[in-house]
Amino acid sequence: MSNYNFIWKPLNRASLEIDTNHIAKGESDGRKNLPKSDQKKFSINESEIFNQSLDPINEQINEAKIVLQNKENNLTKISQDIRQDSFHSIAPELNTVTASSLTTFKQKIVNQYHEWHSYKNEYQTFKTVNRLRRPAASKSFLISMASLLLIVGLVSFEIYVNTSFLGSALPGGRNEGMALSMSVAFINVFLSFLIGMGVMRNLNHCKKNRRISFGLVLSLYVLLFTFVNFALGIFRTAAAKDILISYGDVTVEQMTAWGAVAVRPWANLGILDVSGWTLVIMGMSFAIISLFDGYFFSDTYPGYGKVGQKLSNSADKYLSIKSNFEKEGKKNYELAIKLAQDRMGEDTNNRQIWNDEINSFQNIFLSYESMSKNWEIDIDHIIQEYRQYNSMRRTTPDPEYFSEKFTLSTDMVSAEKKFTAQYDSYMTDKEREIQSLKLVELNQSQYDESLKEINEVFSKYNINLNNIVNEYTIY
Repeated sequence: MSNYNFIWKPLNRASLEIDTNHIAKGESDGRKNLPKSDQKKFSINESEIFNQSLDPINEQINEAKIVLQNKENNLTKISQDIRQDSFHSIAPELNTVTASSLTTFKQKIVNQYHEWHSYKNEYQTFKTVNRLRRPAASKSFLISMASLLLIVGLVSFEIYVNTSFLGSALPGGRNEGMALSMSVAFINVFLSFLIGMGVMRNLNHCKKNRRISFGLVLSLYVLLFTFVNFALGIFRTAAAKDILISYGDVTVEQMTAWGAVAVRPWANLGILDVSGWTLVIMGMSFAIISLFDGYFFSDTYPGYGKVGQKLSNSADKYLSIKSNFEKEGKKNYELAIKLAQDRMGEDTNNRQIWNDEINSFQNIFLSYESMSKNWEIDIDHIIQEYRQYNSMRRTTPDPEYFSEKFTLSTDMVSAEKKFTAQYDSYMTDKEREIQSLKLVELNQSQYDESLKEINEVFSKYNINLNNIVNEYTIY
């Protein structure tokens, strides 16, 4: 849009006086008694003064017509932009996007529903076969992580403590103590955790033979970690005593004797000292804690937690798909609303440009009529000086029209008549205000209608989405 406002310039009177040489010509014509006393119209030299004065005026007028034509073209375009419904495509575009989204949603939700339904059948079959009436226990992510962190903590602590106790009682020192500690910690913690998950849960199995067989395995494992921990405690006690007595100079026979004592823990309980009992109690406690941590890590019925988790994960995925498409629909809706607001802002900006252009037309036309009075005064001044010096040299009476003031013609002074082609765009302040209010009302009605259509599309999207969910519900 053109922001150029044409500024009318006054005549350069001094330059015109030099160019017209009006005083010399007035005196010369006066000596010749020209114009004649009975003459009714301008003399040749007066006409030349007028014509020479019109040249710079016509140059400005021609330049102004070009400016006004450009402004009129711009005004026509901006008026079309304001009047056309810039919102009309928003709702249909949103409808196209949401329709495509619904198609994709239905495909995904139907596939997920069938997957969930398959897991549901598997879950129900498992419950029926295993005569279960309660739902599968499900642990949250935080609880599962806490269980795993507990195992890591127990392992780390047991390795650290056992290394401290055994390092001073073994010929290899701390390195040998750490190697033995890691082996025992693996049995007490990691293996106990796995036994709790895979063996201990089978004590709840509906089949008696499985309960008995896995109960036997669990009993053997309990005997194993009990044996290992007592053997470790006795080994540490025996080794510490011999190392203390021999001042660290340990023989092969002594180490063989420690091993022989350790493999018969039940016969050598009496030699356990405080450090040995500490190792036994800590190892047994950690083994029992790890057993139950593994046992309660998931559902306590064997296999039930896995089946329940598959069903739960499938349902979560179903709900995630639903949530994602609800969010996507809302996002598209919000984008459409923002687009409507942006276009409302564009219309507001266009109306401001329209107002500025109308004001520009008004300013150019009114300032032209005002400046034409100044031009008239300047031309009259030069002509009056011509007449003054003409009268001083005449020997005959002045023509009657010498007493008349020079004026520009009505066609010359009137902007409406001078700029006929562009004057249709001229408005008074009152006309501009009325037209501006009409444009505001038009754009507001277009915006309100667009918002209504956008809301209808979004509402339809949510209804259709819920209809699909109700048709393939997992509730």
